[in-house]
Amino acid sequence: MKKISPKVLKYTRLTHRYLSYICTGILLVYIVSGFLLNHYKEFEFMRQKREKIVDYVYEVPQNKLDFTAEQAQKIMRDLGYDAAEYKRFTLKDGTLSIVGANQLVIKIQTGSKQAYIKEIHRPKFLTALNQLHRNPNTTWTIFSDAFLLLTVIVIITGLLIVPGKKGVFGWGGALVLAGVLIPLLIYWLVV
Repeated sequence: MKKISPKVLKYTRLTHRYLSYICTGILLVYIVSGFLLNHYKEFEFMRQKREKIVDYVYEVPQNKLDFTAEQAQKIMRDLGYDAAEYKRFTLKDGTLSIVGANQLVIKIQTGSKQAYIKEIHRPKFLTALNQLHRNPNTTWTIFSDAFLLLTVIVIITGLLIVPGKKGVFGWGGALVLAGVLIPLLIYWLVV
């Protein structure tokens, strides 16, 4: 293979260095958010669950068509919650479930004079990190695609910096191939 000229090698190294700094910062955010997403069940501080049963008399209708979102919002207000946080309701087998923001769930059963209320609160910063992995909007998609492009440039320039047997056409290339095969093998064998 033809050697890379010293001038091209110089600019390759500079590009690799400065894009690596940018990508490192972004990657640290991805690493932390990915770790928290993968292990959210192990961290109680990420899910502060509150449950309570309160006295509340409401005649639950038998048919879902006899109940409206406005009635669900009124129940939320009666129980001290903001009706603007209402998301949806279900009515099945005599149990009315009202779902709101912050994973609020209000359940009322036919014949019961009580309401079961469950809320799950997460720290806002951790919730924001978690949402980054779930692609919250188009802006994030564009940002993620730009990060992907920067990462590809960092990879290519990194592969070209080291010449000879230690580079991409020697041990370096074999290690890159191993890095590609390891996750694929894990997926095929475990998932």
